[in-house]
Amino acid sequence: PILEESNTGVFVFLYCLATFFYQFGPNSTTFLIPAEVYATPVRARCHGISAMSGKLGALVGEQGIAQMLNTIGLTPMFYVMGGVSLAGALLTIFLVPDSRTINLEMEDQTFVRGWLGEEAGQKFFAQSQQNMDAVDQLEKNLSLELAETMASTAPEPV
Repeated sequence: PILEESNTGVFVFLYCLATFFYQFGPNSTTFLIPAEVYATPVRARCHGISAMSGKLGALVGEQGIAQMLNTIGLTPMFYVMGGVSLAGALLTIFLVPDSRTINLEMEDQTFVRGWLGEEAGQKFFAQSQQNMDAVDQLEKNLSLELAETMASTAPEPV
């Protein structure tokens, strides 16, 4: 029996190993990939839709497995689930772009220009650059103010 007190370390190791491999596969397609492949203007919304799809798929899968187990039995269920897993792996391999080869800035520009048009896309990126410059300037000013405050409140050397 694995749950005996003397086997606690083995149980914890196996649990951690199983959890790692569960998180390693399915969660990368549900959470990591959407954070990289969607264009910046729609990334948050599409990431939420991807997360919702994953949760909905888990719900449907859980209910489907329970019904399938009652209907067709255990052995055929394993074959069906193996087929579903293989189909999911193949769809992921062939349909999900490799984010290591994507130039995110170019993808954003292509998306925004296709979404808003050439002229509005240029205005969008000009405004985005102004916003980034303003944030950079604010950050610089706050850093200088903090440095001045720290210098003025520092104790006098003895």
